[in-house]
Amino acid sequence: MPGHGSFFETVAVDELIQASFRQALNERLQQEDEKISEELHALMTRLFSRQDTFSKVRHVENASVRLRFRVMTEVNRQGNILSSRSYPKIKGNSINLVLPYETETEKTQQQRYIRMAISKSERGAGSTFTISHPFNGDYFVLSYSL
Repeated sequence: MPGHGSFFETVAVDELIQASFRQALNERLQQEDEKISEELHALMTRLFSRQDTFSKVRHVENASVRLRFRVMTEVNRQGNILSSRSYPKIKGNSINLVLPYETETEKTQQQRYIRMAISKSERGAGSTFTISHPFNGDYFVLSYSL
């Protein structure tokens, strides 16, 4: 299981760009019925795996416009804890403390810390539950309706 790091970044940016570029390259090669050597394929994939490669404005002689490629990301619905379809326990108009855990011991420890930090009456106004993120593992949630 990957580390909990950034909730939406389950794959490193360079790895994501490299895999996406590899997909685009493979699609074009197939559409054009072209073949390139494995070495050239690996070289191109490696060379075009860095975000800074695409983030620069490109100047083309005699062009009246400049070109800048943008790498856009779109959150997979399963990875977005704010998607009520994927995570119905997390309600709209709520504030949530979402804590990762890998073992039941970690989860118990987090619950103990919450009991120490938040009074019983305040805790009682909220609800606690766990969610399982398909890419980042399990999370303990303390949720309060607004």
